[in-house]
Amino acid sequence: MVSADSSRPQLINARGTFTPLGVSRSSPRIAAAAAAALADFAIVEDLQAAAGVAIARLSGADAESVVHCAAAAITLAVAATMTGDFLARVVALPDTRGMRNRVVLPPPMPSIMAIRFSRLCAWPGRCR
Repeated sequence: MVSADSSRPQLINARGTFTPLGVSRSSPRIAAAAAAALADFAIVEDLQAAAGVAIARLSGADAESVVHCAAAAITLAVAATMTGDFLARVVALPDTRGMRNRVVLPPPMPSIMAIRFSRLCAWPGRCR
C-alpha cells in the first residue's frame, strides 16, 4: 500500500522507536531547529567539533565523539575497546589480527550491522 502523500509504502509500526523505521521522532522544537539549520550550508566537521566541546564541558568527559545513531556509537565503543590506546591498532582496522574481536550481545538485542570488523555473537557459544 502507498501512502496518500508520497510514493513511499505505508507502514504500520508495531515496534515503537526503531532505527530501521526512520529513527526517532523529534519534538516540534527540535524539528524546527533542524529545519532552520538545513536552510544553510555548514562544515560538518566544524559542527561536530563545536558540539563535542559543548558535550565534553557539560558532561565532564575528557573527550567526546558525535555520532548520528546508536549503532554508530556502539561501533565506536567496540572499536575503542578493541584498540585501546594503541594508534597502530586504530590505523589497522578493519584488520583485527591480534585484537580481541568478539562482541557478545544478550538477547533480544538485534544484530548491529555497523560492527563489521568484529565477530558478532548473539550469545556466548553462538558466534557467527
